Amino acid sequence: MKHVYRALVLLVVFVVSIGFMQKNIKEVTISFDTTVEMAKATFPILHVKTSNYEINVLHGYSSSIEANVIRESVTPIGTDKNFELYMEDQNNEIRKIKYELRRISENELMETDTISALDETESGKSVKIRLKADLETGREYAVKITAVTSNGRKIHYYTRLKYYDTDSHLNDKMNFIQTLQDSIINKKNTENIVKYLEPDSQADNSSLAYVNINSSVENVTWGNLKPSVITDMMPVIKEFNIETTAVEFDYYISANAGSQKDETYHVKEFYRVRYTNERMYLLYYQRTMEAVFDIALTSITKNELKLGITNETDLEIFKNKENTKLSFVRQGALWYYNISANKAVKVFSFLDNKNLDYVRNGYMEHNIRILNMSDNGDLDFMVYGYFNRGDYEGRVGVLVYQFHADQNRIEELVYIPMETTYQILKEDVNQFGYVSQKGIFYFTLENVIYSYNIIAKKLDIIASNITEDELIYVKDGSYVGWQNSSIPEKAKTITLLNLETEEKSVIEADSGDCIKLLGSSESNILYGFAHTDDIVKTKDGIIIVPLYQVFICNGSGDILKTYEVEDIYVTDVKINENVIQLTRVKKSVTSGKMQYIAVKEDNIINNLETAEGGIVLETRVTDLALTEYYISLPDGVELKKTPTSRRTVNTIITEDTTLTLNRESKEEKYYVYGYGSIIDSFARLSDAIICADKAMGLVTNRNHQIVWERGGKFLRNQINFIEPVYTSANVNSIGASISMILELNGVSASPAKISKSELSISEILSDELGYQGINLTGCTLDQVLYYVSCSSPVIAMRSNDEAVLLTGYDEYYVYYLDPQSQGQKKVLLTMANTIFESYGNIFISYLKQ
Repeated sequence: MKHVYRALVLLVVFVVSIGFMQKNIKEVTISFDTTVEMAKATFPILHVKTSNYEINVLHGYSSSIEANVIRESVTPIGTDKNFELYMEDQNNEIRKIKYELRRISENELMETDTISALDETESGKSVKIRLKADLETGREYAVKITAVTSNGRKIHYYTRLKYYDTDSHLNDKMNFIQTLQDSIINKKNTENIVKYLEPDSQADNSSLAYVNINSSVENVTWGNLKPSVITDMMPVIKEFNIETTAVEFDYYISANAGSQKDETYHVKEFYRVRYTNERMYLLYYQRTMEAVFDIALTSITKNELKLGITNETDLEIFKNKENTKLSFVRQGALWYYNISANKAVKVFSFLDNKNLDYVRNGYMEHNIRILNMSDNGDLDFMVYGYFNRGDYEGRVGVLVYQFHADQNRIEELVYIPMETTYQILKEDVNQFGYVSQKGIFYFTLENVIYSYNIIAKKLDIIASNITEDELIYVKDGSYVGWQNSSIPEKAKTITLLNLETEEKSVIEADSGDCIKLLGSSESNILYGFAHTDDIVKTKDGIIIVPLYQVFICNGSGDILKTYEVEDIYVTDVKINENVIQLTRVKKSVTSGKMQYIAVKEDNIINNLETAEGGIVLETRVTDLALTEYYISLPDGVELKKTPTSRRTVNTIITEDTTLTLNRESKEEKYYVYGYGSIIDSFARLSDAIICADKAMGLVTNRNHQIVWERGGKFLRNQINFIEPVYTSANVNSIGASISMILELNGVSASPAKISKSELSISEILSDELGYQGINLTGCTLDQVLYYVSCSSPVIAMRSNDEAVLLTGYDEYYVYYLDPQSQGQKKVLLTMANTIFESYGNIFISYLKQ
């Protein structure tokens, strides 16, 4: 019986315990009590006033970034070394201003001071800063301005200063730009702009999304659209020289494009002008225009979501298998649409419809990337760049979120802080990011592939020193692939990683061979094999890797197609959808030296099965807006009414989601500034210069120094005090040219020893000088004369083994030392350009610190 009593007692205790737990331990659920809306923007905006002209909108940063990193605007100052700051207090009362003036090369502090006597204005405060440091005319300096509020909060602002000891003609240039802008937006004054435009009959005038100096006068002056500017049009100086200046305007307009309501557009306008004593010139003009997506503009009769005027003609639309849910990113906003329920959700956006603060919330220095979309509509997405408002206001970083479609909420998964700018970050974040079903976040940053277990908070480096050319990401197969080395002779494997199963497959080269990753075509990848003995490195540093076999394989490494032609080698591929274009060469022996000569290109057709989508982009053309884009919904969908729209709420996270990375990239990288922002980045300086020249821009290196600038060279220059070195039995022209550069920089050199070196010219210069040797092959003569303007001689090749040293130029001639004919020569610029171009424009020089 005692066992029966014991069982009864245990049963009673169990029942009482269950009752107690049900009454006192509540189930944790997500409700509006555990969620919050994003907080409003609070940071003040700063404007700069110099030479009585108000310029440059400065946005605040909450983290103290090194001043030389940020290059968002240029503030010219004159001999008085004065400039003023105007601050809109917003929700912060500014008590004092601290400034730091620094050299850009080493971020060296030159001057600092704190000012507590601030002047009151209608909208906030102002302060005048008077610099005392000695400044070099025409050189950029970094300025960091820290505003300290009444509660001790520090907000940091940045600009570049450029000092001139003569009249820089800022007012002349800005007044000219203002006249042009007034003429463009006010058709009554069109005659003031007509004479400066250069309409081209071949220009595409079918859209208002993009116009430039070659567009029709009608399109430049907004066609039949009648825009109303709804924000300030503050000029931001992006580049500034005595003659040329580049200015950007970033603003919003409202206009009726024929819909039932006015539409809002984000506009960026870029002017590049030149000052001369005789007149002003408009060197370039362009304007981009993007409609702000509004779900209320949905076309019910045609079953289409209106995107409107846009340059994003290849908009990526994510959809589930049944084509009942879709998501996309437009103008800094992530949208989700449930087609069957006819409900739309603005999943993420800094721009708030309740508080239309376009200056702060509409500041588009960030981007959103959708990482995954599940069949039930849940999304993993990444926001990276400058955060306009919310918990991370004024910071730059990467945020990973998960959107729960059924609960209409987003949840923060990972926060990665960055001490940089959005413009640089967008070039360092590769087009790869993925969150697996196991909660592992895969991403790349500065040539490193990471995996981060979100639950366990464990970070692993999968591979490092992987450049963008050595990495491929295939969304359809959910896998990533990379080459083990960027050095051709050491590239022996390609690794394929399945991001869901974490399984790896490795493709290996045979002994004596190397492997090269060529790219991806839809769900397949391309790679090839080369014999290491066939690899050639030319004197200008170009490496030729001739592939004797090319393969197409799937994500598991299974070979689908092989390309091989006897005695023909592939050196490069271009992929256009399913057509793969092969650049080919064959061997040729000249004077006992093996080289490669080009042969006719060939193509491979990658046979793909493409599923019929049902959700596609369509265009319509109207008299008012010209070409507009729409998302066409699947056949069978009939909208009865305009979709309803909601915003998400953010789940309150009690644990720290911060992931801190140790970033010390040693790889050189060059950033191209053009049309007011960084438009591209390259590992090779010559590629960056060619791109910057087309964009009428400039190039900076990883240390944020300007290393090339369109319009940055003097009209003429001559490098003196070069001791000539001539050819002899033991000295060739290449060794002689290198020796002259070394002696000019105080480095003793043996021309005979250098002539025997197996290193490339740029490698010898780097090793001997302590400066960085640079390969400028592919640049034009005019482009490389920038370095002669900076007093760095340039080695130019007149044949495979004959070099001369460029030492000067003027309006008509280029001057050089010829080691072989022993003397200084001059030749017409046009003739010199033809000579060097015929030998492949092979130029080598060096970068001074």
